[in-house]
Amino acid sequence: MIYFIKPLLYQTNLESMIFQITKESLTKSTLQIINDINIISHNNNIYFIIHDTNLHSWNGLEIAKTIRKHDKYSHIILVTNILDYTLFFRTHVTFFEIIEMNHLEYSTIRQILHDAINSQ
Repeated sequence: MIYFIKPLLYQTNLESMIFQITKESLTKSTLQIINDINIISHNNNIYFIIHDTNLHSWNGLEIAKTIRKHDKYSHIILVTNILDYTLFFRTHVTFFEIIEMNHLEYSTIRQILHDAINSQ
């Protein structure tokens, strides 16, 4: 399962990119968009998590930590507005990928998703 975890009403074209990629591919992966991590089934999933430091009520890093506690072998892809690798490293989450949200390109997202699916 592929999860896209974002704040309610958060606008980004990443959602449509992931949906299009899963639709085009021959994989049986399903995209689910959620705003609450309490409903996630924890078993080798792929998670795209928004981490926008301008949103004080949303902390993508804390969400990633919570997911990692319950799903040790998942692929967590952090989509962020800041690239602070020291901060990300110190979370001990082990991200599959960190993407800057201002540089979202379809081909890059497709390759990341392809790599994540094939390494499961």
